[in-house]
Amino acid sequence: MTTEGIDTLFNYPLPQGAVVDPRDPRTWVVTEGYANDRNGHVPTGAQMPEYVVQQTGVPATTFYYNPKAFVYAFCAVAAYHKVDYIEPTAEIYNFEAEALGQALVYGENSMPTIDSRTPLIAEYGDIDKLVVPDDWLARGRVRNSFELQRLFRGVGIVAGYSTAPFTLAVALRGYPRLIRDMRKEPAFAHELFTRLSDEVLPSYLKAYHEYTGLPAVNANDAWAAFPNLTPDLMREWVLPYAARLTKNCLPFGLTTSVTVAADYVVDPATGFNKAMFYDCLDVQRELLDGVPVYALLCGKTHDYPLDMLVEYLDARPDSEESVLLMGLEAALLRDGPVERIVDAVRRFIDAFARQTTLTIYLSGVPADTPPHHVEAAITAIHTFGRYPIVDDLDDVAFKVPSRESLSEYIDRMSSGAGLNWENGGGTK
Repeated sequence: MTTEGIDTLFNYPLPQGAVVDPRDPRTWVVTEGYANDRNGHVPTGAQMPEYVVQQTGVPATTFYYNPKAFVYAFCAVAAYHKVDYIEPTAEIYNFEAEALGQALVYGENSMPTIDSRTPLIAEYGDIDKLVVPDDWLARGRVRNSFELQRLFRGVGIVAGYSTAPFTLAVALRGYPRLIRDMRKEPAFAHELFTRLSDEVLPSYLKAYHEYTGLPAVNANDAWAAFPNLTPDLMREWVLPYAARLTKNCLPFGLTTSVTVAADYVVDPATGFNKAMFYDCLDVQRELLDGVPVYALLCGKTHDYPLDMLVEYLDARPDSEESVLLMGLEAALLRDGPVERIVDAVRRFIDAFARQTTLTIYLSGVPADTPPHHVEAAITAIHTFGRYPIVDDLDDVAFKVPSRESLSEYIDRMSSGAGLNWENGGGTK
């Protein structure tokens, strides 16, 4: 993978000449949101579908099934909080599995999720159920997924999202069964990964490419993290099939990158293994053919010994070319307090923003997170992360601003029309 491929994830171009359209919250993002000064500070990203549902009042049974409702509600909240980079989907890991016949749990007030009690491939013979559909758009909610990613092109996105081979295998087989297969029935496990990498996902991604017109996709692999897998297992079971998937998508013109793998997800209070941590970072480099991109998104990163990561980066000759994605943990964002959130942001920026390309990511904002906490996190990132980064961040004045409410913001931006998904409305 090249640095150009990385740009598709975190440096996509802004639409030119955009003006505010009260009927389209996507224009609020590119005029009121990150477009104001995206390159002037450390940028932010956010995974926050459940928070968006809670804050906008769009019912979950609409949000997760109506692409326009999803996109408009997500963009309104992103514009309100001035999120810099927009993620064009929520349930990244469900669409392909559902289309293949995997059972999901559909809640009235929650995101659809894999039903791990009834895996599609419960027995070895069930692998024959992996039949590539003649028409992906007629299966499950694939059309929903493709359409919402197409709609997100309105904010300049050039890369969508899909599931990577290992994480899709977990969805279809179940994690305990899959790990047992890898140890006791490796031939079966290799056949499963081969079918997913050579047949199922290339077919799905070709349909995605044709529908959305997007030239790139980031295949997310959150299950391929430590301690779910050791780095040695990642090298045996993740890297080869990621490479196969990338190769298999090139003939139809799609740039495919497996991302968010080899994350080191631990609670430092129970132990932090420096050697294992470094090996996970090495795997991330290997996954991207040596491009120095590192993602620490899902652990209690605010409690990590940051000096270990600084030491790792400084020891590499391409340290100044490093791209670092640091996540603020969901529980920290929800529970706070604000002072602890702000302190985590300040420490991330002080440790990394001067010598790497840093993005700070709000990793899964829970539904019941106070908006004041989200505002504190993003304001802190934009305040302490102002380029050039000052020598002593303790000298930087910080205060969480008093804001109009989200509903007041939507009312003002929409001239009273609301979020304007089908039949209007959608705000609390």
